Amino acid sequence: MSLLTQTTLTLATMLPPPLCSQVDAVTVCDTPDAYVFSLPDSEVRIDKLEFKTQAIALAHQEGQGHLLEEGRIAVWLVVPEINPNAAALRLVTQLDSGDLVIPVALTLPFEPGPIGYIPSTKKQSYPHTYGYQVGKVLTKLIPGIIPGSLPGLSHPRRTSALWWEWDAPSFEEENIIKSLLNTVETQGMIDTATTNDLYEWTGTRQLIFQFPLNEEGLSFETEHHTRKNSG
Repeated sequence: MSLLTQTTLTLATMLPPPLCSQVDAVTVCDTPDAYVFSLPDSEVRIDKLEFKTQAIALAHQEGQGHLLEEGRIAVWLVVPEINPNAAALRLVTQLDSGDLVIPVALTLPFEPGPIGYIPSTKKQSYPHTYGYQVGKVLTKLIPGIIPGSLPGLSHPRRTSALWWEWDAPSFEEENIIKSLLNTVETQGMIDTATTNDLYEWTGTRQLIFQFPLNEEGLSFETEHHTRKNSG
């Protein structure tokens, strides 16, 4: 046996074996340097360091200063029953008032879909609930009313004959709704107001990875900061 062959074998035996799990029709492996997703028709390999770096940066960006300092990111794999090849991820992390749910595809760079928020008052967590969309409020107007402006809301968009979607300050959606429904000036305009609740395809959801927000060796740029858990 040559020295090169012996060295190669020695290094190979030193590497830990990949940790793999089966989630419906998808196999997930945690290797020393990558996360590997084996779908029915393809295989996706994502560099582990880049994955964590982008996930943490995205959590800070979407958490807008509300992340817990000692928080973690829980990575959930979602495998739709109707199409396992459309498997995707949910990055779930704790805020000072609830959980943030960030949907991303199995590709880098991460480009999130509608961000979900699950207030702690709901007494549930993902995947038992999917939360509601951050920064959006739905209103059903009284027939004949044309929306001009509503306190705390902006940029109305009609979604049906009487329903409108509005932009709202992130994580203030429920407070604004309560104010709208209890203010005399808006009671003659609004039949009801609600959060834009999120839904997901029927399928399998499994927690596959977890890592801390402040993991050593990772760096990223963000204008936001984490908050300590005072509870």
